[in-house]
Amino acid sequence: MKRVATIAMAMALVLALSGCAASASSKSSSATMSASDVSASASAASWTNVISAAEAAKGAGLTSFSMPDRTVIADIVFTNPAYSYTTGVAQAKYDNGASLIIRKDDGSHSAQLTDSDVSKLTATWTKTYEGVEVTCYGVARGAATYITWKTNAGEYGVTLQSADSKELAMDEEDIADIVRAIKATDGGAQSAPVATTPTTSASAASASSKASQGGLTIAESAAKAAAESVSGGKAVSWYMNYVDGHGWVWVVTCVDANNNKMTYYVDNYGNPYNVDYDSNSSKQLTITEDAACAVAEQLSGGKTVSAYATTTTNHGMCWFVTTVDENGNVNSYYVDNNGGGFNADFD
Repeated sequence: MKRVATIAMAMALVLALSGCAASASSKSSSATMSASDVSASASAASWTNVISAAEAAKGAGLTSFSMPDRTVIADIVFTNPAYSYTTGVAQAKYDNGASLIIRKDDGSHSAQLTDSDVSKLTATWTKTYEGVEVTCYGVARGAATYITWKTNAGEYGVTLQSADSKELAMDEEDIADIVRAIKATDGGAQSAPVATTPTTSASAASASSKASQGGLTIAESAAKAAAESVSGGKAVSWYMNYVDGHGWVWVVTCVDANNNKMTYYVDNYGNPYNVDYDSNSSKQLTITEDAACAVAEQLSGGKTVSAYATTTTNHGMCWFVTTVDENGNVNSYYVDNNGGGFNADFD
């Protein structure tokens, strides 16, 4: 389990420098903004509660607002967010002994992206997480209670707020996790839209056209839901592909709470097939999956998010490996038995 960021020493140092006496915090505690730290004048906006993210987006006048159903921050599992909106701003609030509040606006700032009094947060830093430049606020660097960033999809603010005196904060891993989760569900990148499928070239349109011609009519959301239902995890990548034995399918990779990764083919009927057990394809390959992933990662400079064995017209049996780099760029490769890597977008 991830450790909550420890800042007891930093807190003591801040208090010492200000001439205040303080007792050391427990080793497991970390900086937070509690409910009492919320500024009464921070936001005069009137919020309207709704039952879905889509309604929040519509009420706020946003083109999109889609938040993760489940996320783990500071070792707390947050699920089933409550949605609301005000002019120009949509909100998702998760409660589980603490509150995780995510807001998105259209750049007009008709309401603030946090109700926390950031003037009480003595540390401010900017760092790139998941290809996005994020500004962070906390009592000490590396222990944030409020983060914000802007993309072409909108401007976001995420606040971690304790319901009592317990001290919590988002550490480096938490920040990367929540940015990744929001990018996956709501999109947005620093300079160009992030593809929701592992394709970054014109082949996306080509694949969509071919899939449509081949009769793939199941919606992306339905395919993701089918894979998530059997895996117990959350979809992290998905795309269309032609697979022998199934025709055109969605290939959906999920990661569960224990970081187990599972990939499924989802057909037109919503049937998910675990790629690892779908066929004997991998048995016909002498190159291991790990070796194929290493080839793809070396070519792309990214990390593997999914890999499976498949048959290709030009290369015979191959591993099909998809990677994502630190800037959010997605690349897919066919890796053959000789360790040759071929970019699937241009093959």
